[in-house]
Amino acid sequence: MTNIIVDEAPLPELPVVIDVEPVGFQVLFEELTAQELQSSKIYVAGKKAEGPPQGYIIKVGPKVDVEEWGFKVGDRVVLVGNYTPVPGDDGRERALGMVEPHQIKAVLVEND
Repeated sequence: MTNIIVDEAPLPELPVVIDVEPVGFQVLFEELTAQELQSSKIYVAGKKAEGPPQGYIIKVGPKVDVEEWGFKVGDRVVLVGNYTPVPGDDGRERALGMVEPHQIKAVLVEND
C-alpha cells in the first residue's frame, strides 16, 4: 500500500513576469490577431486567424545575425509552424511567442 502525503501549505505567490529576453538563436514576436488580419470591425472571440501566423518581431537573441537572416526588430513577418507562447504582463493584447529564425519565411512590407 502506498502512502500519499499531501502538503497543505499554500504555494508561494510567484512574481509577475514583466519582460521576456530571447536567448541564443530565439526570436520574440507578437502575433497579430484574427481581427487585425481580416481588417474587420466585427470581433469574434477565440477565432484564430486563417493561414500562417503573422506578427511583429519584438526582440532577437544575441546569436541571431539579423543581417544574415534578412529581418530586424519591428518587421512584420510570416511564420511557418508553431511557436512557443511566453508569458508577459505588459498590457499587450496580442500573444507573445518564441520562434527560431528559420521559422520566419517572409518579411511583409507595409504601406505607411
